[in-house]
Amino acid sequence: MTKPAVIVVGADKGGVGKTTVSRTLLDYFDANNIPTRAFDTESPRGTLKRFHPDITEIVDMTTTSDQMKIFDTLNTARRSVTVIDVRAGLMSPALASLRDIGFLEAAKSGQITFAVFHMLGPSIASPDEIAETANFMLRIPTKSPGYNGMMSPGIPE
Repeated sequence: MTKPAVIVVGADKGGVGKTTVSRTLLDYFDANNIPTRAFDTESPRGTLKRFHPDITEIVDMTTTSDQMKIFDTLNTARRSVTVIDVRAGLMSPALASLRDIGFLEAAKSGQITFAVFHMLGPSIASPDEIAETANFMLRIPTKSPGYNGMMSPGIPE
């Protein structure tokens, strides 16, 4: 069985391209025949689901039952890559939840491949927005030389 890969795409603001990046990732994986599933946390309406309805499920990342839909099925899912499009403003709480359920430890120990795309807005304050995300991510070492620690590379081929 292939090691599961999870890609989280999020930001602290709306309108910065989160769903566009998620769509692009899903299109890339589809073009390369990589089995992928997606979760849209823009509950209840779901923007990503409109573009990839067959592989996207709308979830409320703040509820335990929906978190379980995503993370309790990682090892049993028929798809090796999971893309999570995180609603604006939910990035830090989502990462805190991942920490609390032991997901970040699993990534740190190499059981899961984990990547984070934290989208920045155009304002001068945007780099400060990633400080909290960096606190979570800098604890996950990678084996890539010269890597800055902001996301883990290595999506399965």
